[in-house]
Amino acid sequence: MGGPSAVLDKKADLTTLLADWKTNQTALLARIDTNRDGKISLEEWERARQAASIEVDRAHLDIRLSDGIHLMRQPAHGRPFLVANREINELVSHFRLWSWAHLVLMMISLLGLMLIDSQG
Repeated sequence: MGGPSAVLDKKADLTTLLADWKTNQTALLARIDTNRDGKISLEEWERARQAASIEVDRAHLDIRLSDGIHLMRQPAHGRPFLVANREINELVSHFRLWSWAHLVLMMISLLGLMLIDSQG
């Protein structure tokens, strides 16, 4: 979660930021009422939207540049998963070799048991 793979919604974040600004009318007027008439004109509101858009872009950039949080959870598809510190081809080779080695050891063990049983 977070970091370069974060899912960000600029429109939703922009709406939230503007709604937050609107909750404090005094601060909003001080911030964007450039002609100091106590009213927010369409031009002033558009500048406020642009400023909010820039602020959201900066926040999104900060999120993208930060380290993400890595979570492990059961996959949605329900299939098992493997967490490993090797490449998949190396893992396949490793487990294939061990599978053959165990198969050979099992055959030798069975052959040994058959020889012991036939002598006794």
